[in-house]
Amino acid sequence: MATFDYADMAATAQGLLVEFGGPVTVRQVVTGEYDPDLGQAPTTTVDNDGIGALFDYTAQAAGLANMAGSVIETGDKQLYLAPELAAGGAMPEPKPADLVLALGATWRVVTVKTLAPAGLVLLYELQLRQA
Repeated sequence: MATFDYADMAATAQGLLVEFGGPVTVRQVVTGEYDPDLGQAPTTTVDNDGIGALFDYTAQAAGLANMAGSVIETGDKQLYLAPELAAGGAMPEPKPADLVLALGATWRVVTVKTLAPAGLVLLYELQLRQA
């Protein structure tokens, strides 16, 4: 039985985003361990520079915004994010409430869909809302 080369597919996805996408920064707030002297856990902000392609939602998806209970709102964007950092290495998995800096604007991550067949991340699909 033939096997599918997911590593080759990941390289293709990365290459297409490098060629047709642009620079994006995923800003994550990382919480450290609880410090009894501070009475809280310290937080730091980490910027992860990557490559992505930003799109408006399709007419069909945008039409869903008018349905009760929809999570897509007018003005939301869709970001296809490469699984590798611009400088190399793995992009930390984005999470809801992270910020994305792209095209001179700041967006808040609403949802994250990880495309990872066989456990290898090929692409992150993010729903973004203007922050």
